[in-house]
Formats: sequence, C-alpha cells, structure tokens
Amino acid sequence: VTNAGRTASGKTGDDGSVAGLIDDGIILPPDLPLPGVSIPIYFSANSGTTWSIREPVLSVSQFTAFRWTSVAMSEDGNNLAVTGIEYNLLQPSLGWSGHVYTSTNAGSVWQGALLYSFPWNWVAMSGNGSDLLIAGGIVGTSTNQGASWYNSYLPPGAWTAVGISTDGTRMVASEYPYSPYPGRLGTSLDSGT
Repeated sequence: VTNAGRTASGKTGDDGSVAGLIDDGIILPPDLPLPGVSIPIYFSANSGTTWSIREPVLSVSQFTAFRWTSVAMSEDGNNLAVTGIEYNLLQPSLGWSGHVYTSTNAGSVWQGALLYSFPWNWVAMSGNGSDLLIAGGIVGTSTNQGASWYNSYLPPGAWTAVGISTDGTRMVASEYPYSPYPGRLGTSLDSGT
C-alpha cells in the first residue's frame, strides 16, 4: 500500500481498513534499528486514503534500539496485534527482547507484554481476533486476544513466520534453516493444542 509516497505492509480488513508498518523515511540497518527511534504504526479506516498513528506508548531511550516487526488485524478491523523487538545497547549480553501489543478497539487503547527473551518476528490473528500466534525463538499461542500466552508444543528454533486460519483452528509455523536443521514446518489442526 502506498500513501503520500510512504510504503506500508499489513492486512486489509473486510471493511477496507488497513493496518500496516510504514518506513517513515528512516532507513534502518537490517539487524539494528536506530537507537531511541520507534517507527510509528499507522491505521486507516478508509482503505488508505488517510492515515493516523495508533501505536502503543513506548519509552524508547537513546540506549535502546526498538522496531516493530509484524502486524495483524481481525476481519472487522477492531482487533490488532503488533510485535516488536528491543535491544539494550548498554547490556548487549541480554540480546533481543520481544514485545507483543494487542488492541480490541482499532488501536485506541493497547495492552502490552514483554514475553520471554525472544525477538518476536511475526504475529498472525484469526478472523474474529481471539486467537493469536507469534513466532520467534519459540512459537506462542493465545486464545483470549493476547490476555495470556502459552508456549506451543514446537521445539525452540529460529521460527520466522506463522499463519492461522480464519476460525483459529489451523495453524502453521515455518523455521529459518540453521545447522543442523534444514528448516522445519510445524502445523496444527486443533488450535495448537
């Protein structure tokens, strides 16, 4: 989606609303975002004609590199989920931390969680927004719009992408190939149980 020269990637809801991540003229290195800078999350309720910022309030210091990694939206456009990663430049031994934020009112109010010490790469959402799937060092699931999270039965790895069916019962996760694994694919036909 392009609007006023800005490129966004995301998901279009049945009502034409679009959630997406926009590179607002800031070019980020592939592995380390600029310290103290957070790329905004934009929301459109009119198929991209106009956009407004609907991001969680973050405290990003000059010693923290943070970026959003993924966004998902329910069919009606009211339920949103975003994942982000944070790197503490003063304590690099901590590595990347993963954040997940959810909203049930099109981004007006957000609930967030710092989940484990994994960089969350991807989020997927069922059609009604109740079932969520996230990928990072592990694959996590939620059946209550992100109020609580559970580790899936998939082993730890370099999980990079997830998908979920509209009704939330079918799930898939893919892993980046790394030694000794050629890249695994995990599937579930029963909501990840």
